[in-house]
Amino acid sequence: MAENNRYKNQQNRPSPDDPDFDLDSYLNERFGQIPPDERHEQRPNNPNKGRNRLLIGGVVIIALLAFNPLQRTDNILRNNIGGVFGDLLGYNDNAVTVVAPPAPPVVLPPVPTVQGYQNLSYADYLERIREAGLQDEISSTATQSFYDNNIPVEYLTQLNDANILDELSFPAITSFYQNNVPVEYLSQLEAADILDELSFPAINSFFQSNIPLEYLTELQEVDILDELSFPAITSFYENNIPTSYLNQLQEIDILDEVAFPGVVSFYQNDVTLDYLEDLNDANILDEVAFPAVVSFYENGVTIEFLEALVDQGRLDEMSFPEIVAEFQNQN
Repeated sequence: MAENNRYKNQQNRPSPDDPDFDLDSYLNERFGQIPPDERHEQRPNNPNKGRNRLLIGGVVIIALLAFNPLQRTDNILRNNIGGVFGDLLGYNDNAVTVVAPPAPPVVLPPVPTVQGYQNLSYADYLERIREAGLQDEISSTATQSFYDNNIPVEYLTQLNDANILDELSFPAITSFYQNNVPVEYLSQLEAADILDELSFPAINSFFQSNIPLEYLTELQEVDILDELSFPAITSFYENNIPTSYLNQLQEIDILDEVAFPGVVSFYQNDVTLDYLEDLNDANILDEVAFPAVVSFYENGVTIEFLEALVDQGRLDEMSFPEIVAEFQNQN
């Protein structure tokens, strides 16, 4: 019966081709026939749907791995990533490895050693100077030098007690102490009026060479001390040259014309003062070496023969053995 009614309704339903067809009425009639429960019917849930998706995804991954092995994937990364990202990921074969230079070793400055006399501070050294009453006798520059060179205040006090502290420069005092020159020796030189005539290197040399004060005093008395260098005085004393011989050379104006090795040689070879004076008067003494003078004297070469060679212009061209040989041939 229901089928007949449905069939009748379909026959009585207006056709879309009918010019009197009303679409709104058709839709209302059409959907009004569907029960409400059938309109909102939902599809039942499929519990296997998630599993199927996982399975499909796993198959896809296996297929990709089969066609693109790890090595190919690695090559793709190497060839395509490159640049900065390749360097970061470690795929850049051309990446330059930068090795930082080793850090220079840290050299710590040496710990400064304590300076000053007996490791005193400079303030303590100044206090000792004041206690000795020497603050007005020594300049600040001299005090600093004495402190730096470890000069005992006691040594300075001894010099002051001998009334020679203000007669000496602070480099001289420093040199005397470093060369172990006693204050007593300096006091003797001062008493003989010699201290002011000598340089402090000369005093050091005389003391170390054991030059007696008497020898220096004799040179001072004949006014030769300040004419000679301290190496010459030391050499004269060590070679036993008497001050009287030196005085005679000074009187005939030869001492200044001959080097001190020549003076020693003349004295040791007994060259007479007359012969030396004649050579000097003929202006030959300063033209020939002292070994030549000794050889001329020992071989009896006369002043006249030497003067003849000078007139001929041959003296400077001949060695002294040749001069001696020619003199002997002619005589």
